[in-house]
Amino acid sequence: MRREAARAFALVALLAPLAARADEAPCAACTYRGDLEALFVPARSLGDGWETLGESPVDPQEDPDLREAGVRAARSLHYTHAIPGGAEVCSVEIWSFGSAEEARRARAGMERERWRFSLQGNLLVMLRGVTLQRDRGLRPGLLPACHRLADLTEARARSLLRPAGR
Repeated sequence: MRREAARAFALVALLAPLAARADEAPCAACTYRGDLEALFVPARSLGDGWETLGESPVDPQEDPDLREAGVRAARSLHYTHAIPGGAEVCSVEIWSFGSAEEARRARAGMERERWRFSLQGNLLVMLRGVTLQRDRGLRPGLLPACHRLADLTEARARSLLRPAGR
């Protein structure tokens, strides 16, 4: 009996730090200072037939509202997939702010139907989707692939965030 209790205690001691780490929230005050291009996942992550179409980078310093909100950089990338008579598109937009607090303030003022928003430290990740077919027209909405893309992009962002000041 004593040996079983010792084993149970050792197991709890071993697993307790892992459980504590699992409950910790992501670093809300962390920052990302690199090129936003590194945050986008490869199209092949979504499966066969997905491709990307880039947009020219926008300089938020040229827009007084974005500059005032603390946006330092912004990038967009569209992931496309051919379907019979049309295409599915998932668009990712990432804004980098000077601080996580600026990102939280900006996020608080944004609500768009059929968009997915996520704060990752000083990054605001926004995603939307649309299906276009000749016989059915344009249908906005987050496709299953868009949710997967959002999950992958958010995970990549979390993996690259660093504590503020580093």
